[in-house]
Amino acid sequence: MHNSQKKIKYKKKKRSFVLSMFFSRFFIIAFLIIVQFVALLYFINFFKDNINVWITSIITIIFVILIINSNKLKESYKIYWLAIIGIFPYSGALLFALYILQNRFSKLDKRLELILKETSKYTVNNINEYKQLIDDKEHHNIYSYLINWCHFNPFVSNEENKYYNNGNDYYKDVINELKKAKKFIFIESFLIYDGIIWREILEILEEKVKQGVEVKILYDGVNIISSFSVVYNKKLREKGIDIKIFYPIIPLLLTTQNHRNHRKFFIIDNEVAFTGGINIGDEYANIYNKFGIWKDSGIKIVGDSVKQLTLFFLQLWYLNNHKVIREYDKYLQSDILNADSVYYKTSTNELTCSGDLSEPVDSFSYIIPICDMPDDKEDVSEQLIKILINSALSYIYIMTPYIVITESMVDTMIRAVKRGVDVRIITPHIPDKKIVFAVTRSYYEELINNGIKIYEYKDGFCHSKVVLQDDKRAFVGTVNLDYRSLYLQYEDGIYLYKDKIIKDIKNDFNNMFNKCICIKNIKEIPIIQRTIGKLLKIVSSQL
Repeated sequence: MHNSQKKIKYKKKKRSFVLSMFFSRFFIIAFLIIVQFVALLYFINFFKDNINVWITSIITIIFVILIINSNKLKESYKIYWLAIIGIFPYSGALLFALYILQNRFSKLDKRLELILKETSKYTVNNINEYKQLIDDKEHHNIYSYLINWCHFNPFVSNEENKYYNNGNDYYKDVINELKKAKKFIFIESFLIYDGIIWREILEILEEKVKQGVEVKILYDGVNIISSFSVVYNKKLREKGIDIKIFYPIIPLLLTTQNHRNHRKFFIIDNEVAFTGGINIGDEYANIYNKFGIWKDSGIKIVGDSVKQLTLFFLQLWYLNNHKVIREYDKYLQSDILNADSVYYKTSTNELTCSGDLSEPVDSFSYIIPICDMPDDKEDVSEQLIKILINSALSYIYIMTPYIVITESMVDTMIRAVKRGVDVRIITPHIPDKKIVFAVTRSYYEELINNGIKIYEYKDGFCHSKVVLQDDKRAFVGTVNLDYRSLYLQYEDGIYLYKDKIIKDIKNDFNNMFNKCICIKNIKEIPIIQRTIGKLLKIVSSQL
């Protein structure tokens, strides 16, 4: 592992630092957005000076009423917009009008609706066929929600599923599985950084293309700040790698540019897949240490459940390239819900697992791959986490790099504590973003005062996104406990019930508790940071 130290053959010509910055796509986009912002301020001043103050006041009042009565805006978004309009009446009202218009006429919504309709045959369409799954009262709520409202398929757990508590082990197995690919490799990542990890992956991909393996890579448009570029992508395509940028950042003041693709997939031949919080980069495998020891988590799934992740990948691949011919059947068979992969009721009226197994279903484990999209009007990740907290009997443990949540989520945690549930949250002690870190710590006082235990990982940055409940259920994926993950970004994860790897997740949490500082008193946080965090809470939905 990591023995590929070769230089990439197609390096850019060396320029001075100033010239490189000046001609970079990031600089050009930033410059054009600043120009638009200045023009907007000029228009606002013109509007302010030339429109009757009474007309302006009436328009502002109308917007305030619309915000308060909106069923689509979250509580914190309402506070944010009301504060903006209150502090900057003219500019605030105009910005809110632009926000409403952009969301109302977003083309992504219509394209996503079409793609979800096209792929509906690969998902659960008739809840009555799976009614036996939700007859089990113990996990009735989760099954009912994920199958009935989200149409995610349940799959029997595979013994080869694996949990990773660090990026180095994760990438060792990713590299090994990529080498075995015979048909196709799909890679999806929020960030891809040039380095040892990427070069080793690239070397395998180039070899696999020569062997006739199809390779597709989808990465988020925020990568304009990394080493990837349009020129670099062209070089990869010349080598037979089909690479696309999801929703490239463009030089326009659009709120929809917040809708980033935060998912991470490695999918090989519909047989094995990897996901979790780990991007493609050396720091995620602790080859490069910027924030101390990087703590991350991932998961490998094997078998029929991989097809669900293949479906998720294709949905965004074609959403991003809606004009191409969409070939779902090339990668997915219509029998994705294979009878050998789901539970059914027998003539003895016992809940059993299909195949040769005949024991009650409670003896078995299953997984449900899920995805969350900002354009589908359903906050899947938030609802799943709330259901896990609400149904906890003994404990609920959470690992997240950030805490930026609604009062509703806070209340859900507090109610669990009042029922006698042990609620613990692990966050970083060494931050990667100081502003978000201050906001994260601003939530501590209310949480700690209501019995929720806060632990900070002292050896480095904790980037894991894991929820564990009562030694039975877990959720491992890409979802942070913040606004961006819960409401604005494309996310994914694996929900597990009684899977064998849950014990590995429990061990990971116990090991982490020993590597953490338990914050018992809010006075342990510097007063300046507490003050900054509380001030920034008003704009926390935009961080």
